[in-house]
Amino acid sequence: MTHPYPQGHVRHKTTPIQAFIILIVVLLCASCRQPSEQELAETELQIADSLYRTHRYEAALAHIDTIHIRYPQQIRIRKQAKLIELRIHIEEEDSTYVRAERALLERTDSFNRLSRGPYLFEKNTKYQREGFYTHRSQSASGIKGRTLLKASVDEMGRLTLQSISWGRTGHTSFKATCEGQEAESSVIAIGSGWHFLSEIGGMRYEKLIYRGEEAQRLTNFLVAQEKPIRITLLDGEKKMGSYLLSRADQQALKEMSRLAESLRRTREAEHQLSVAAKKRSLYENELAAYEKELNESNAASDAEK
Repeated sequence: MTHPYPQGHVRHKTTPIQAFIILIVVLLCASCRQPSEQELAETELQIADSLYRTHRYEAALAHIDTIHIRYPQQIRIRKQAKLIELRIHIEEEDSTYVRAERALLERTDSFNRLSRGPYLFEKNTKYQREGFYTHRSQSASGIKGRTLLKASVDEMGRLTLQSISWGRTGHTSFKATCEGQEAESSVIAIGSGWHFLSEIGGMRYEKLIYRGEEAQRLTNFLVAQEKPIRITLLDGEKKMGSYLLSRADQQALKEMSRLAESLRRTREAEHQLSVAAKKRSLYENELAAYEKELNESNAASDAEK
């Protein structure tokens, strides 16, 4: 009978240690298998969910973006990621709403206290959508016969500046100078919608009206000055006369400017509160739609099984 092993060959038995090493190598090779797209996407989803639950929203959204970009075919996981994303947005808008509500209360209180100062409020509800504030020292009876600059503020906090002249008429712009600094208004043509001429009590009366950025620019210059300001009335390059703005009118402009800023800040807070509420509502509606769609999809899958 022929021996199964060639002459001189010695058969070695596998020892327990060698068997253990072989098992470890086999397990390591098995663990080296590349994970599927679904597994990778699920890992990203688990990380995003963990970050969301610990309120690390920015990091969570970064992992959600990764799911949408790298794994577009993983529809179910992307929908679950979208649910987390919408919950994050809702909680962020909740925080924004609380901050805006707090700011609105503070700014409304500040404005209410300020508006009890030397201001008059006028509104013709029949013809005007918005009323406006003026300074008590520059009421209609208080400015008759005086050449001056007068500010008013509407209910949105928008400031209007008027160049008013009694007796001498024909100016289409003005220039303010103080200690070598100056600011000149734009030209408002006679007969335009912002140039008014009339006669009151036998005196000629002229008014130029500046709004928006122009009014704000001129007012900012005027209220920044501490020394007397000279106002020169102009018609093109022609000087129509000049006067020193009174201390009382200078102070009135400063107080009107403060009122306008306070009212603008209040309106901004109202707007932020409204935007936060609308955005939260939109995200809630979108979340409800996604949850419904996902539940229906899961129910259909269960029925097929």
